[in-house]
Amino acid sequence: MGLWPPGPEGLHVRLRSRAFIIAEARTSARRLVLVSVDLGSIDHHIVLGVLENLQAHFSDAFTLGNVIIGAMHTHAGPTGYWQTRTDTGFDGGHYPEHYAAVVQGITDSIFQAHHDLEPGAVSVNTGRVENTGVNRSAIAYLENPAAERDRYADNTNTTMTLLKFTRATGDIGLINWYGLHLTAMNDYNRLVSGDYKGDASLQEERSRGVTYNGSE
Repeated sequence: MGLWPPGPEGLHVRLRSRAFIIAEARTSARRLVLVSVDLGSIDHHIVLGVLENLQAHFSDAFTLGNVIIGAMHTHAGPTGYWQTRTDTGFDGGHYPEHYAAVVQGITDSIFQAHHDLEPGAVSVNTGRVENTGVNRSAIAYLENPAAERDRYADNTNTTMTLLKFTRATGDIGLINWYGLHLTAMNDYNRLVSGDYKGDASLQEERSRGVTYNGSE
């Protein structure tokens, strides 16, 4: 008898890479790249692969010093792309086609952001968001010293930080930081999905009239 019962297989929410480039107004030579990817994690070798692609076109404009690539941490994405330049993988195996697709997808999103550069502004704000998540182990948290726990009103972080990008014609997009574990697609799930953060990104883009080539 298997660990998981049989269930539907296929695509729930297509996984995407979303890139923003922030360039200094006086000179576009100074820039910062922020990328959010619908994956479980980002291996350093993925970053190196993306940089190789970028540097083949832009020389040294993009480096480890100004390219930040992060994953939303969905548990319903592909595996096999970690430690791709060694003989072993943390997940038990390496699938070159997965690695190549991930690197190329991230590269393409940065290329698109580069070609879409135009004057704009960046706003930042933080706020408290309640009743949206729970501590993964309240019992373990209570083992921390009382003096440390007394510094916080809750046993998990409730602060949300948001970067908003705007231009003359309106909003471009946003990047949001809020600590939640993407496990709504649970152990029984057999669908590729960005989970609720991937779906939230998709719904936000739909509300702004964003369209994609192919299936969403």
